[in-house]
Amino acid sequence: MMMMMMKTEMAAVFVNTLLLLCCCFITSTVSQENVYAAAGEDVTLRLKNKLDSSERLYWKHNGTQIALMKSGRVVIGVDEGLGTDGSLTLRDLKKGSVEVYTSQIFKGGNLEHENTFIVRVLDKVQKPTLVATCEKHTETFKCQVPQAEGLTIAWLQDEKPLKETGPTLTRDPKKLTAESSFKCNVSNHISFEISQPVKKTCPVPDPPATKELFGFDFWTMVGILAGGGGLVLLLIIVTIVLCTRARRRRHNRLKAEGRGELEMAWSNQQ
Repeated sequence: MMMMMMKTEMAAVFVNTLLLLCCCFITSTVSQENVYAAAGEDVTLRLKNKLDSSERLYWKHNGTQIALMKSGRVVIGVDEGLGTDGSLTLRDLKKGSVEVYTSQIFKGGNLEHENTFIVRVLDKVQKPTLVATCEKHTETFKCQVPQAEGLTIAWLQDEKPLKETGPTLTRDPKKLTAESSFKCNVSNHISFEISQPVKKTCPVPDPPATKELFGFDFWTMVGILAGGGGLVLLLIIVTIVLCTRARRRRHNRLKAEGRGELEMAWSNQQ
């Protein structure tokens, strides 16, 4: 009798050990993700794994069971938006709410897959207004939008994206053309809107007044006169040289003629 009891206890220990070993080798997948949805609209939460007819599916909302699918049939949850593929559709979501939905798939008595969806309900972005002002010789663009939280603001210049972000953009008006245009792009996780294009408002400075001489640009006339003055000076120098050479030739000729007359006079006296 004692031997039989010992064998029975040993068999029970063996079975328990075997069950523990089996449990160690049974693994389940667990995941979590953020889902963003627009207020007043529907969103569908889809399973990460295909549901087998031999598996049971449970959906929980903030820890409370709301749906059950068993043997491929929806047992609980038709009114909760449970589809035949196990997906759960949420309807008429409320602005600003954060809800937690969890799907659990069991096979036999074991949890196979568990997926947690953190659903965040947001408002769609409204169209921003872009305002340009000229402040202390700086062009300032301000992107104005009613929502203030959870937004990303990007900028475009002449339809090309800029690296700057944030509600304010500044530029040197001297580096902008009259046709330069700017836009701001406001977005969140579910939508985006782009403002109407706006151009700079800083006035273009008047060009410096030009001096005139004889009805023409001052410096142009200075250049012309400077060039003309050089030509006149050259003519004067050439004239002086020519006159000097002519005078020298005349002097030499007169000197030669005087010497000839003197020689003739001496000859006659002799």
